[in-house]
Amino acid sequence: MGTKIIKKRGIQNPVILGDSAIIIEAMIRTKSPSNDFMSRIIKRIRRNLEDSGSVTFKHILRLHNQQADFHANQAVEMNEGRVWENNEEYHHSVP
Repeated sequence: MGTKIIKKRGIQNPVILGDSAIIIEAMIRTKSPSNDFMSRIIKRIRRNLEDSGSVTFKHILRLHNQQADFHANQAVEMNEGRVWENNEEYHHSVP
């Protein structure tokens, strides 16, 4: 769903945080998993991001996912994004 929002809004050079190591690794390696279901998900993500410029993927641990989900929902509502990584805050307005 996040990549659909990126595509719809025409966001360029996004930083995508995810707690699925399989998906993040597949996106970084640009090689689809052998599992057919996962392969279809990866292809859909790539299609959504093909016009998004330079995309950065970062894996986050599941224990941080609730906080990441909260901030992602806030960003969608407020048209801005705030990300914390190693106690540093990154702030970026969304067009």
